[in-house]
Amino acid sequence: MDELRTRGVKFPTDYLSPEEIMEIGILHLNEAVKEYKDMVSPRIEKGVDYKNIMLLAYYKNNLIHLFINEAIVAGSVFGFGEKAVRETGV
Repeated sequence: MDELRTRGVKFPTDYLSPEEIMEIGILHLNEAVKEYKDMVSPRIEKGVDYKNIMLLAYYKNNLIHLFINEAIVAGSVFGFGEKAVRETGV
């Protein structure tokens, strides 16, 4: 939540804490996500959970523009390999 605020995202309410907003979101997506310690990850199996995939894609599409720079860097590191990125760049 702090990262989203840093990037200038406006939230629909100011009377709830970021933690409360996160809890509401997790409850809303309860069937589509799983919690492990302090991480939340998708609960999907290929060929089975089309509903969950569509729901999570809907929310991802509303956030992806906020993290596009990091996605490009991560894709480059993954594609070229960490060693090549460090030694020769991309």
